[in-house]
Amino acid sequence: MHAHRPFRRTVLACAAALAGCATAGASRAPLGGPSLSPAAEVGAAPAGAPALAVERRGPKAYLALCAGAPRRDLAVRLWDGSALAPLGAPLSGAGSCAGAALRLDQSGAPVVAVEEQDAAGGARVRVLRWDGRAWQPLGAELNQEPQERAEAPALALGPDGALWAAWQESRGDAVLVLVARHDGTAWRQVGHAVNGSPSPAGSGAPAIVIEPRGRPVVAWQEAGELAVRVARHDGDEWRDLGPLHERGATGRAPTLALDPAGHVLAAFVLERGDERTVPVLRWDGRGWGDVGEPLPAGRTSPAVTRPAIGIDRWGIPAVVVPRGGPSPALLLARWGGDGWGAPEARLDVEGGVSPALGVTGDGNLVAAWQEQPEDPARSRVLWRRGPPPSAAPAAASERPEPAEAGDEGR
Repeated sequence: MHAHRPFRRTVLACAAALAGCATAGASRAPLGGPSLSPAAEVGAAPAGAPALAVERRGPKAYLALCAGAPRRDLAVRLWDGSALAPLGAPLSGAGSCAGAALRLDQSGAPVVAVEEQDAAGGARVRVLRWDGRAWQPLGAELNQEPQERAEAPALALGPDGALWAAWQESRGDAVLVLVARHDGTAWRQVGHAVNGSPSPAGSGAPAIVIEPRGRPVVAWQEAGELAVRVARHDGDEWRDLGPLHERGATGRAPTLALDPAGHVLAAFVLERGDERTVPVLRWDGRGWGDVGEPLPAGRTSPAVTRPAIGIDRWGIPAVVVPRGGPSPALLLARWGGDGWGAPEARLDVEGGVSPALGVTGDGNLVAAWQEQPEDPARSRVLWRRGPPPSAAPAAASERPEPAEAGDEGR
């Protein structure tokens, strides 16, 4: 296992790092509370977990969700800065929509990967792209074995504009974590399975980012080890970057993001005894370093939902923390310069799960999630927006310290 090294404060300074930004004396509206709009419903109930993609240089935000009953179709909504409207007709496939991933391609067009489940228990993942007028298939289905279940898709965009996908695929009662890259014509599998060999049921739930050098990094939960693991493809094979926590604790539901310097940030749910936390870690090229103290997340419970990370234009991250226990909730916390602010700003209204978080190019925070009340027929997707900060942090002109030897070469 890679030992966690002390977090270098200056490496996360603004524009290429995170520390010091929020306490630099700038006038900024806090995240959460009054700075966020009231929760608004996206589409009609019942609706499932949302996916979110935001423009880097504009106000647009896209939301994808599975909605309808008894069969669910994929619906995509566009926020153009003033109103939320459908983007094309709902996507109806051979099966019922069970989940989706969403990214913008190099041209700014939305691309969605949708998981569809049929009545016979099968599942497939297909990818579609908005061409300006309609949704068009992007290559064939991702399933490597058509008779096996493909689930839990994730999408990423590489520095060369190539789209990448990660998903889990069954092999009997076991699971493979697979990755493919779209070469402009078709999806090409990258290496063998990320997890090497089939993992026990309950494994998977992959997250993927692409480093500035074009190397994919994937995190997933490994049921056999009760751990969150990470691997990177070096051009020849998948190389282990280690579990993200020590033995004796249970790690689940990872998410990944890139800081402005291109370093990988990871957040996940960690359970030790009856305590639940959300650690945030950063890979600096040699090992994982803690980004502040783990965020408290209530009590251990059977239900687990993935955290979400959003990073603003100055590189300051915010995290949606899924609180477990008898009073589940989605709490919003922001990096405050020397540590995480107390996650006290509640996003959800009733039983929020599956959060998504982003910051648009004009600086607006966007959060979306699914509400799961006791009556499943009332499940719905809500979202909230925050105004852009009134000023850049005073430290935004700072440059990060030079990387230590070996930081970027591995």
